[in-house]
Amino acid sequence: KYTERGVLFVARGNDSRITGFAAAVPLDEEPGVSEKTRPFLRRTINPWYFADLGVQENLRRRFMGKTLTERLLTEILSDCVVVRTSENNFISQALFQKSGFKSMNDVFQEVEQERVDGTTRSDRRIFFTKISSKILYWKQRWCDIATSLV
Repeated sequence: KYTERGVLFVARGNDSRITGFAAAVPLDEEPGVSEKTRPFLRRTINPWYFADLGVQENLRRRFMGKTLTERLLTEILSDCVVVRTSENNFISQALFQKSGFKSMNDVFQEVEQERVDGTTRSDRRIFFTKISSKILYWKQRWCDIATSLV
């Protein structure tokens, strides 16, 4: 899905093994996320959903997550990016906040996931959003130019 409709970045170690990844899709590709967040994104044109970020456990806290996040954000031409993470994943929350994401207060989602051991676990997710000032600047300039042509 990410390679067909979205963006996928993969980090590899010196031995060519995958050590991390980041993926995003247009927000409307994830109906459950879109349904929760769209009412708060009325002024955006092309919102995307930062769907996944993973870093090999022994390489965490070495800026790989931050680097993958920044690389992904530079690739997406969007005025808004939405991300969700577990309510208890404080490390992930801190990473997104350091990358300029703001909490979407009072927007939550209960997610049930099957774990690798076969059990199902319910997890409360919280949402963050990042508005791109560069894209907003060009959007405003385009509106100004289009208005002056009329």
